[in-house]
Amino acid sequence: MDPEVKKLEKTLTKEQKGDASLLSHAEKAVRNAEKADTKAQKDVYKAESTAGKAMKEELKTAKKMNEATHDHEVAVTGQRKADQDVQLKQQHNQRLQADLTQKKAELEQVQRKKVTGDIARNERRSQVRKTSAGSSESA
Repeated sequence: MDPEVKKLEKTLTKEQKGDASLLSHAEKAVRNAEKADTKAQKDVYKAESTAGKAMKEELKTAKKMNEATHDHEVAVTGQRKADQDVQLKQQHNQRLQADLTQKKAELEQVQRKKVTGDIARNERRSQVRKTSAGSSESA
């Protein structure tokens, strides 16, 4: 073989090996990129799943918060109603106390009038008896 042909063959073989090596490296890079892409897609799916779960949890928590707010409003309304009821009962009790005080005063007045009347009646009876006894003695 001619040395130039041999040299050309050697150069072509070297280029072929270099191209094969570049091709191998490029294929490996593509495989690594595909793996990274697959992993990234899985990570996106996991992140979306986590976000979905977080959104469901937030909705559940918001629902509980709304229920608690409603329960609190009901409790506040109940407390206000109870306070009004207490106030009405206190006013009613004050009216009853005033009525009782008035009735006691009336009772005391009637009792004094009765005592005064009893004394006056007893005095008249005594006078009538004295007068009757005095007229019977003179007769």
